[in-house]
Amino acid sequence: MTDDVVDSIADNIEALTINEESREQSCELVLDEISKGPIIICDAWYGFPTQARPRLERIRAVAKQIYNFVIWKHLILQEKKIPMKACSMAIVIGEKDDIIAVQERVEEWLEKSNELKDAISFSLKNYCIFLPGKKLEDLSIDLSNCIRSRMVKSQNEESKSIKLPSIAYLSPDADESIPASQTPPMHVIVGMLVDRKVQPNRSKSRAESIQINDEEQTMSIEPKQLSLNALNVSDLSQDEPLNIDTVMEMMERWWINAKYRDGSSESKRILHFRDAAARSLLTHRQRHPNRTIHGGTAKDGKDTTETNMGTRK
Repeated sequence: MTDDVVDSIADNIEALTINEESREQSCELVLDEISKGPIIICDAWYGFPTQARPRLERIRAVAKQIYNFVIWKHLILQEKKIPMKACSMAIVIGEKDDIIAVQERVEEWLEKSNELKDAISFSLKNYCIFLPGKKLEDLSIDLSNCIRSRMVKSQNEESKSIKLPSIAYLSPDADESIPASQTPPMHVIVGMLVDRKVQPNRSKSRAESIQINDEEQTMSIEPKQLSLNALNVSDLSQDEPLNIDTVMEMMERWWINAKYRDGSSESKRILHFRDAAARSLLTHRQRHPNRTIHGGTAKDGKDTTETNMGTRK
C-alpha cells in the first residue's frame, strides 16, 4: 500500500464513526484495503462484567493491552524507519458499548502519553480500528469476500475454485501449532482475555464454537499455538500463556522479519520467529520487571533469554 492509500483508509475509517448510513459501505472499503496485509483481530466477544467496578477494571485492562501495543509499534516504526504500509492493522470487535468504552479509554491515554508528545503526526486509526458490534463470524465472511474477489481477479479463476487460507485463533491450549519454519499467517485472532485467574481452554473453545453458515467458501477459523518451543528455553513451554500485548508485538515482529529478512531456507525462517518471540518477551519483561520470570538453560548450552509472562489467555 502507498502512503496515499493509507491516508484513504484513514478517511474511510473516520467515516465509520461519523456517518451511520455509510458505515457498511465504508467498512467494506476499509476491509478491502487492509485485507491486502497482515491483520490482528482482537476478539472481545467474551463479554464484560455488568457491575460498575468490575466493568471499569475490564475496560481499563483491555484498553491497556491495545495502548501498549500501539505505543510500542509507533516507537519501533520510528526507530527502524519502517513504513506504515508494511505493517499490520488491528481490528477490535465486541459488544457495541464495550468497544466504544475501550476505544475512548485508549484515545484518552494516547492524548496524555509522554511517548507521543514529540510526534509530528500520529493517528490511532493508522494502527487500530474499532468495529463496535461487529461479530467475528461476519468479519470472517467480509474478509473472505475481499480476499476471494482479489484472488479471482489476479488468478482469473472461478470464485468457488479459490482455496482461501485459514485464520489462526491464537490459543495456548490449541492442539496444533503454527510451525516456526513457515511464513507467518496473514490473519490471526487474539482473544481479549485479561482475567486474573487462569481459565484454560477459553480461547480454544471460542475458536471451535464459531459457526459460519454461508454458501460461499469462507476462511476457516482454527485454534493454533505459537511455536514457543523454537526458542529452546527449558522453562518456557509450548503452551505458556502470554499477555495480549506480547502476542500482538510478537506477530508484528514476525511479519516484519518475514518481509525484510532473507527467508529462503527453513532455518532462516525459524530465526525470523525466534527473533520476534525473544524480543517481544524482552519487551514484556521490561514493562513488568516485578512479575515472575521464567527461564532456564537452552538446549544448545547457550545463554537463555529470560521471559516474563502474564496470565493464560
